[in-house]
Amino acid sequence: MNNYWIASVLLDEGLEKPLDYLIPDECQATIKKGMRVEVPLKNSKRNGYVLSIHQGPLLQKLKPLCKILSEEILSPDLFELGLWMAKYYATPLHKVFACMIPASVRHAIEPKKSIFLISLKSLEELKSLLPSFQKYKEQIKVIEYFISHPKGTFLQDLLEELPISKSPIDTLIKKKILQSQKTSEDILLEGDYFPSSAKTLTEEQKASFEKISSSLEKQKFETHLIYGITGSGKTEIYLQAIQKALDLKKTTIMLIPEIALTAQTIERFRSRFPEQTLAILHHKRSQG
Repeated sequence: MNNYWIASVLLDEGLEKPLDYLIPDECQATIKKGMRVEVPLKNSKRNGYVLSIHQGPLLQKLKPLCKILSEEILSPDLFELGLWMAKYYATPLHKVFACMIPASVRHAIEPKKSIFLISLKSLEELKSLLPSFQKYKEQIKVIEYFISHPKGTFLQDLLEELPISKSPIDTLIKKKILQSQKTSEDILLEGDYFPSSAKTLTEEQKASFEKISSSLEKQKFETHLIYGITGSGKTEIYLQAIQKALDLKKTTIMLIPEIALTAQTIERFRSRFPEQTLAILHHKRSQG
């Protein structure tokens, strides 16, 4: 009796039990547990996760899976965590996996495009324009904003930060001072940033940093509250604490109070951690 390679596939929805499918010859060398695959179901095609792979005799007629949709999505650790969560919380496994995998991966959603504004003028040219725009107060506000944000900004962020309408922005675009383009927010992660190094901490900063550093080294969860007015140097403590975590082979999450601070925060992080991968998460980002 011949042995065949068979994959047990858990569908994204509809069924709570996995279904068996033959693995085509061209997929046998690459398919792994945790990958997403497309499989036939009656007269339609459905997506799901490979739960297991085994070799054995063909005891019933099985359809071959259609194709592999992506590389390994669920690492072995995540896969085992999902199995544990489903059992512990008495929850269907496909719902657990749906929480683990972004919708953009599960449904191949394209990133949402937003309007990004850049200046067509150099900093010196923008500054030289200010005297001739004295009658146009709102246009001056926009020009001054781009003097302090030379890498550009998203239209939505600009309108939230400045108390103006879209009209002066459109006027500056018509005057060939600004340019607009539709793009995803990942554009902020691109481009070159001047590298920066850690600053020398004051005694107060050093005391705060050492307490955080101690918690990281002990691998002990502790809460640290840093109090200080704007410009007092709190962010430098955060950055050095993040570097400490990275040195210990850990990852970090930093929360900021306003979406409008996204661009300058990315610039600061790209300058300090040029070799690290950054991810942006906030409620205005699309599922893509």
